[in-house]
Amino acid sequence: ELIKVSTTHQEANGAISERVAISISQSQLDILGAPRHKVEKMNLTVEVPVSGQFTSSSIVAFQIYERDLSLVRSGLKFRGRSSIGGSDELVGTISSVDSIIDPTSRTVRVLGAFAKIPVGTRAEVSFRGVIETELKDRIVIPEESVLHTGAADLVYIFDNANKLTPQQVKLGSKASGYYEVLEGLAEGTEIAAGPNFLIDSEAKIRGTK
Repeated sequence: ELIKVSTTHQEANGAISERVAISISQSQLDILGAPRHKVEKMNLTVEVPVSGQFTSSSIVAFQIYERDLSLVRSGLKFRGRSSIGGSDELVGTISSVDSIIDPTSRTVRVLGAFAKIPVGTRAEVSFRGVIETELKDRIVIPEESVLHTGAADLVYIFDNANKLTPQQVKLGSKASGYYEVLEGLAEGTEIAAGPNFLIDSEAKIRGTK
């Protein structure tokens, strides 16, 4: 019986299989500038970029991409500038999030309101800014510890024999130099955080021998 296997899954497995675990000393890690990093949980503040137009002097409408929808909800603060407001930053609150996704743009309409009406604003004036949201108690790793292979995202973890082994991870949001890890790592795992392309080159070379 034939079993359908997705190309993405095959490519990801290939990215792992062509690499082998390698032994590396602490002095070699120091030379590479790849320190050990213990995976931990922390709060991650994410900024979702937005652009839209005022529908009145105090209401602005954004279009949020479907992929960012899980990060946006009523009550969150947003900030930015209007096209006629100069350098003054405006701060408001998300008042509503539509439930219907535009099938063409894959976006959702979001409305934001200002408690204090910005001076000089009027309907159709454009606005650019960010919505800030905090992801609490998430597993995160430094951005520089991730190796993007095209087929998969990898990190190098220290195993029980103190060797570096490639591990596939599924990443979430990125902010302040960190990635949220959705799958693939547990809290307390030790990884190499640094120029992992150098470690990866050695793992691939040994994997072809």
